[in-house]
Amino acid sequence: MKTVSVFCGATVSAQKKQQYFKLAYRAGKLLAYGGFRIVCGGGRGLMHELCRGAKNQGGETVGFCLDKKNLTHSDCLSKRIMIKDLYLRQQKILDAGDAYLALPGGVGTFFEILEIIEKKKVGEISLNKPFVIVDKYFNDLKKQLTLSHKNGFTPEEIDDFVVFSDRIEKGVIKLKKLLKI
Repeated sequence: MKTVSVFCGATVSAQKKQQYFKLAYRAGKLLAYGGFRIVCGGGRGLMHELCRGAKNQGGETVGFCLDKKNLTHSDCLSKRIMIKDLYLRQQKILDAGDAYLALPGGVGTFFEILEIIEKKKVGEISLNKPFVIVDKYFNDLKKQLTLSHKNGFTPEEIDDFVVFSDRIEKGVIKLKKLLKI
């Protein structure tokens, strides 16, 4: 069974909650249906909906949960691993993945996305580990990475590091194709 490490938001505005919760839930269902194990931060918000979708599809979910006061965690995890340090938690999630998927999120999600791209660039993460970023929410990030390349800050191989998909259904198909399954 291949593992997909998924990065997404723990919080979202009330106005966008239904839209992004639906996306995360659908992602969990599709990944589980596709035979993937899901690893994530195991928190609330989109992470919880991701795990709920996978659980309802009979999938396996592993949460590397940050052990900090006042943080709540998803009750839809197959396995919960408590981690006291954010950096160590991030490393565990990255190490667990055969592939990576990003859904909308805030600063933490952007940090994770950029860390994966940079680690692929310097060879700390294999180019054979696919990374798919899903949703039009990330269109401006895609534009910024293109601008960065045009100005000589990002290598032309950026397409080797990350694939953008506007829909989760297409994103999961891309993951399967890139993983050759």
